[in-house]
Amino acid sequence: MRELDIKQLRDTVDELDAQLVQLLAQRMQGVEQIQSLKRLSGQACREAEREADIIRRIHSTGRRQGLDPDWLESLFRKLFEFSERFAREEVTP
Repeated sequence: MRELDIKQLRDTVDELDAQLVQLLAQRMQGVEQIQSLKRLSGQACREAEREADIIRRIHSTGRRQGLDPDWLESLFRKLFEFSERFAREEVTP
């Protein structure tokens, strides 16, 4: 019975992983659109104030969900870095 429980739980985690990938793809589409508009208007690729707002928000949201805010911050900083590289067309999605 325990192996069946583990399989079911792993199946659930696999489904969540697939949803995460889909959400990340949607996020990158949004980043691409934003960066296109920024290029047209000559704006900087990254905005420190915007990133700080996001970090504050995910800290708060993460705490409410029982997640480590530092871990979330690390994850989002990686997303910011990748988004910048993506925007500069150094990375193919």
